Amino acid sequence: MKRALRQILFALGASAAGAAAGAAVWTLITGDSYRIALAFSFMLFGALVGLSGGSVATRAGTNDTWAFLGMGPDRPQESAGEGLTSVGFFLFVGLPLLIIGLVLFGRG
Repeated sequence: MKRALRQILFALGASAAGAAAGAAVWTLITGDSYRIALAFSFMLFGALVGLSGGSVATRAGTNDTWAFLGMGPDRPQESAGEGLTSVGFFLFVGLPLLIIGLVLFGRG
């Protein structure tokens, strides 16, 4: 349970920091409203995390190693049941980011 909460907090924090940085760059380049850029960035990060299940970086980083060892990229995951699943990442990370982005976009 503690591991899952740490994963949620880390993913939300990293996504929020990435969204804020992306929105700042967008605002500096185009001169648009920071709130709209931040809302769009939150929605983009929410969609990416929700669709990937939070494991894209892990899979991408180890594919070469597993291929060298003769194993395919879609190997079975051994889990103790303490971490978040793909559904957990969607519900507790992707969906809140999407909702925050929609709320920011709708505020006027």
